[in-house]
Amino acid sequence: MAVSAFDKLFTISKLDLFTTATVAAVAIEQVTDWNMDLGTEVVAHMVDGSADPTDVFIESQVPRFTWTTSQIAHILKPATGGCAIGIDGQLLDDASTATGLTIMAQRMQAYGARELTTSTSKNFKIVCTDGYILPRTITASNTPPAGITCEAIMVGVGANHDISPLIISSDATGVGTTAFVTTAGVATESFVCGPVKIDTAAGAAFTLTDVQEINIDFGITETIKMANGTVYAAYVGIQSRNPTIRITTHELIHLDPSVGGTEGLELGGIGGAGLSGPGVGAALDGASTVYLRKVAANGTRVPDATTTHISFVINQGWVQIKEVGGSIGGEITTEITITPTNDGTNNIMVIDPDVAIV
Repeated sequence: MAVSAFDKLFTISKLDLFTTATVAAVAIEQVTDWNMDLGTEVVAHMVDGSADPTDVFIESQVPRFTWTTSQIAHILKPATGGCAIGIDGQLLDDASTATGLTIMAQRMQAYGARELTTSTSKNFKIVCTDGYILPRTITASNTPPAGITCEAIMVGVGANHDISPLIISSDATGVGTTAFVTTAGVATESFVCGPVKIDTAAGAAFTLTDVQEINIDFGITETIKMANGTVYAAYVGIQSRNPTIRITTHELIHLDPSVGGTEGLELGGIGGAGLSGPGVGAALDGASTVYLRKVAANGTRVPDATTTHISFVINQGWVQIKEVGGSIGGEITTEITITPTNDGTNNIMVIDPDVAIV
């Protein structure tokens, strides 16, 4: 049988990251999906009353690269061993010894598996030299693995930001610490949802004991600016941060205002400043903590006392029930939403990727 010439299929591979914080290249593994939006905005130009455009021009190009990985602790950890992509974001480093963010696609062999690392002119890579990385969302359930999604927003290279931040090559064998995957890898990180401890001004702290799903939206809105008429971005920064944490549980009891106070939640109808009614919610009082529980590779859940879990501490904010619903053949679930606010001392959401569950 003749070998097919249809050899243009690729699959995602690892990433290689170099930021101003990591100092050295750091591999990002366990990538489950990625997407590159080249961000080219084209404007059609019509003149002299014509119904049809006579020409087009590129208004701007701001490439964005989004990826999801189950290496949540690795992404959040400080630069000593991690990527240091926290709620403040992280700047790509394009120094002479760095390559910023390298995205690799590995060729899928016809009648085979993957091209070997040493096979040149077979694989594909995109290097993003300048830009800013932001965390977007974390999703966790009782089934591993949980995942974190991040986005890199590219800016123009050079003093005038007039050089493309993308370098594309189809002659790729892997760079830095990251080689193409030629054999099955081993997942070094996996997390599921953990307990949630809520402390409100209405009563004592309370632990949700039936957490089904945790969704964290970092709520970051960025500002992107061009300068001097260039087509590429010259500036990317955080305009605002409005994170939200949504917890899905079966605990309908929190809708009942007559028992909410005994559990310290008051989600059923007693709010602050004299407000009342189902779902009004309550102000947080002290540290409320959302945990992601570590799962051992080739094993089960890591014990609570082991300092390998992840915590998100909210020192001030609002908590309320947003939705309740179900369907025939299933259970009714409740969605509890935490909206953090800045307490003037701590970060709006304090993240620790190496904690025990207490």
